[in-house]
Amino acid sequence: MTATDDDPRRRIRQLLLSGDNLCKTRNDPVAAGRARERFAHAQVLARVHGFDDLAGIIELRLADLDTVGPSDA
Repeated sequence: MTATDDDPRRRIRQLLLSGDNLCKTRNDPVAAGRARERFAHAQVLARVHGFDDLAGIIELRLADLDTVGPSDA
C-alpha cells in the first residue's frame, strides 16, 4: 500500500482527475472506457468509505459519459 492509498479521499480525487483527463479524448473509445473504469473505481471507494456526497457526484460523471458524444467534447 502506498502513501496515497492510505487516504481514500486522495485516491478518489486522483481517479476522478485521471478520468476527467481521459474524457478530453472522448472520441477515443478506449480512453472513454478507461475513464469509465476510473470513475467506477472511485465510486466504489466513495461508497465503501461512506462518502455518499462524492458517490453522487461520480454517478453524474458516469451518466455524462453516456450522454455526451464525441462532437460535444
